[in-house]
Amino acid sequence: MKDAFALFGFERRPAVDAAELQERYLRRAAILHPDSAQGDARAFVELGTARAVLEDPAERLNHLIELQGGLKGVSGSSFANEVIVEMIDLAALLLEATQEISKIANALTPLARAVSLQSARNLLNRLEGAENRIKLLINSLDEKVETADQTWPDIPLAQLAQLAASLRFARKRRTQISETSFQLRCALGYRDLQTQEE
Repeated sequence: MKDAFALFGFERRPAVDAAELQERYLRRAAILHPDSAQGDARAFVELGTARAVLEDPAERLNHLIELQGGLKGVSGSSFANEVIVEMIDLAALLLEATQEISKIANALTPLARAVSLQSARNLLNRLEGAENRIKLLINSLDEKVETADQTWPDIPLAQLAQLAASLRFARKRRTQISETSFQLRCALGYRDLQTQEE
């Protein structure tokens, strides 16, 4: 990919102003849109891709590292310690919730349903707590991006890579928690409704 920072006229650094990025994108997109007089479909798609890279903190950090010459033999896939502990706990909770969803789906007797429903409600509360914890973790990581931006270019690229990996993994886990919570709510709603009808 070309330099996404240069495409929007930003200096290469860990953070960009989201409002300014949006404004610059809309101005350029209006000109490059295939339906406009000066439209260029390829440039329009490239602009959208560059915007997506700059909007996502993990992608932006990885792009910055690549533009700065890469890590040259240093692994950037390690995570911050705070992320490792949280992710292990969340993985166990997600597994437990997935198993509970399966139990609810396969509960054949009213007693089995009642036991599953109570357990599922407790799990839903724990998932909601986990969702709040992961939001706090992501906020903390976003603050670290801002701190990295203040110390740029003196921050080691390996540290940026660790931050990018932590952000990507935390955001992925947040999506998994949201999806699992939704599935559990659906299972609870369906079974609660079915129990009320009987």
